[in-house]
Amino acid sequence: MVKIRKMKFLLVVGLVIFVGSIGLLFKKYEDLEVERKGDVVKMKIESLPRSCIGARVRYFVTYSYNGKMFEKATRGNFCEKHYVGELVDMKFLKVQRQY
Repeated sequence: MVKIRKMKFLLVVGLVIFVGSIGLLFKKYEDLEVERKGDVVKMKIESLPRSCIGARVRYFVTYSYNGKMFEKATRGNFCEKHYVGELVDMKFLKVQRQY
């Protein structure tokens, strides 16, 4: 009876890992598409975190482009090198959905 429970547990864990890896695969594919097909545009920094100290901690910066807001994670001393209102080069992929 104990072996059956252990096998069921391992099956569930395996399925969770499998489904999670598929999700990560789609996310990385989207990043690859932006890198391959995206255009370099000027985005305006709208807000910075108060401090970006630490390389392991992620901080989010808000950018604007064509009236839309975007958030991107950053690390390190990004806040010290940039300021609110600065225009920075970013890769952007305009997605056209067809229905």
